[in-house]
Amino acid sequence: IKPENVEALAMLSQLYHDVGYLDREFETLQSLLRYDPKSWTTALRLADIAMELSWTKEAGESLDRAKEAAPAEPRVYMSLASFDLLQSKWKLMEQNALEGLKLAPQNPALKVVLADAYRLQNRLPDAEQAMKEAISLTANKSSLAGYNSRLAHLYLERDWKTDRSAEAEKASSTALLQIPNDLEATYWLARSQELQGKLIAAQSNYESVANQDIQFESTSFFLGHLYQKSKDAKKKTEGERLIAVYNREVENSSAFNQAIQNLIERPNDLSTHAAVAKWYLKLGRAPQAIIEFRRMLTMRPNDKEITLILNNTLKSVGRISEANHQHP
Repeated sequence: IKPENVEALAMLSQLYHDVGYLDREFETLQSLLRYDPKSWTTALRLADIAMELSWTKEAGESLDRAKEAAPAEPRVYMSLASFDLLQSKWKLMEQNALEGLKLAPQNPALKVVLADAYRLQNRLPDAEQAMKEAISLTANKSSLAGYNSRLAHLYLERDWKTDRSAEAEKASSTALLQIPNDLEATYWLARSQELQGKLIAAQSNYESVANQDIQFESTSFFLGHLYQKSKDAKKKTEGERLIAVYNREVENSSAFNQAIQNLIERPNDLSTHAAVAKWYLKLGRAPQAIIEFRRMLTMRPNDKEITLILNNTLKSVGRISEANHQHP
């Protein structure tokens, strides 16, 4: 293939990425990697998509290719650590973060990954130090807000020997100075305030989060319980409704996570892909559902039912002409 065709494939994959055609992006990246096998950036993007879908075999293969092509690239170790996180391999996650930091000692994103690895191993003081180092190395306001929010979250871990909710409040307030109304920072501010007994302020901040996304973290649960303490009958009723919303979310999350775990354990089982695809549809994640349906069709090419569901999903996201040309 001519070099300009490789460039065309790269441009096409970016176009698919921009419009949210995850399935077509994945297919185009696979073609691109065949023609340009040393493109570690292509391998990393393939790995990112595979990890998003919990396709561990494909993710591992792509990461191996990326590491072989670019063994001195810090971003490879970032992705390897993400793969370790997906597989709950905290110690290996730490090791890959440290390998990346040998190559890029001043990389704040790798410091954050290292902090997460420490937190997941319950090494909270080490996690705190790594997060503070990440913050000290960062000038970008958006990144600073995110890192301070994560530090606030860290301070609210239950296994600290002393209560650190006041420090969590300070960290989340700092994040909000950088990005006002930031969803994550506002949520951790509310949590830290509630834990300190500042219930009026906490309720106000939970309401700010709820106005943006009632499903964020456990907003519906905590706000619902605060409303239940109110003397206002309407708020009590709303509190009951929010608790019911939270309970449904927990049930759905548990069922979805089980479907994902089944997929990881049985990646060649059509039924596991079908179950995950249905959950993607239920959760409003059509791009992920479409790529799962396409995977199912590679396993059973002439299945009319799968083809019909795929076509209907394509139409639901405006890919009408493509759906009309899809045949079992």
